[in-house]
Amino acid sequence: MKCIFLLPAVVCALAAVQAGQPHLTSVISLTSPQEPGERLIISGTIYLPDGVTPAKGAILALWQTDAKGYYAEEGEEAGEEHPRLHARLQTGSDGKYEFSTIKPAPYPHRTVPAHIHAHISAPGFSEYAIIYYFEGDPFITAANRNKLNSYRGGTPSIIKLERDAAGVWRGTRNLKLEHVPSDGQTMQLRW
Repeated sequence: MKCIFLLPAVVCALAAVQAGQPHLTSVISLTSPQEPGERLIISGTIYLPDGVTPAKGAILALWQTDAKGYYAEEGEEAGEEHPRLHARLQTGSDGKYEFSTIKPAPYPHRTVPAHIHAHISAPGFSEYAIIYYFEGDPFITAANRNKLNSYRGGTPSIIKLERDAAGVWRGTRNLKLEHVPSDGQTMQLRW
């Protein structure tokens, strides 16, 4: 297998998955240490629908904008379908996950709150979309809060972030798998 070192370890892991040799871990980074932006770490546990039993082998595919609100390099046409900041992780037997990244920026010239996209799947569960929003975003208003908080995942989509002693933003979101009927429209992610 050939590894391309554009992003540390992540590209190697993704190349292994694409080559039919799955090797995903439960702790990943979407960005290199040189990526501009405020550092952010999100962690949690993915549970089966009972909200108690950890979901072993759940896969979370994540992608986001950069610190300027772009999915690709500024000025490039590629958008959400070909994001520059992306990765996949897979939970172990404890269902825990963690990803480090930067705080995404909202889309330029729009009023959509900053967010991180994700697709979740697990053995016996169809793939479906979830999303992470962040408390304190100026585009989260009283008028849209309930709608934004109602996306799938079994827990609120808007999460609270706090800075740790090193100045890194940290947030926690536990997820509960849902039986979502497959409509046949998966992301068919190419990364």
